[in-house]
Amino acid sequence: MSSSKENEIKVEIAMQQIGFPKTLYFNRFRVDKEDGFRFAQFGLVVASDLVDSYCCVLTDDLLLQNRASLLDYVKKLGSDVPTDIVWKGVSSSRKAEVADIVSMSFRGDLAETVFSIYSICAMSNLTRGISGTSGTVTPLPSQPLVLLRSKTVFQKELIASLYD
Repeated sequence: MSSSKENEIKVEIAMQQIGFPKTLYFNRFRVDKEDGFRFAQFGLVVASDLVDSYCCVLTDDLLLQNRASLLDYVKKLGSDVPTDIVWKGVSSSRKAEVADIVSMSFRGDLAETVFSIYSICAMSNLTRGISGTSGTVTPLPSQPLVLLRSKTVFQKELIASLYD
């Protein structure tokens, strides 16, 4: 019987700074928990009308890998209490993208959440032939999905909803 030995290879993911195919200011969101992932919906509601929206799938793996940094980050957002964020979401016919990377920042009362993705196949191809962790690997580019802006209180509540 042969045993396969897997070596861990660390690959840097290059975060793209521009070229977001979607930008959205949101004032409503909803997170539904399913087995293995969270389905997140973001909406801009003005005068009770949905003006724009975005939906994505965040895997449990993404949330686990980012848990410590996001829970540490949320402490910096202050203690504002959210108002009127309960939302039914959008119809199930909407497109939902899969995100691998979440980045967050804020300035004053304005928060920014960025979701991106990278290819596991591209990562495998990039690292093929490199043994151990001593090999130098070119950073793998990520693909930006969306740039979301909101009040910091909404971002804080989003993080709480993801980890409930």
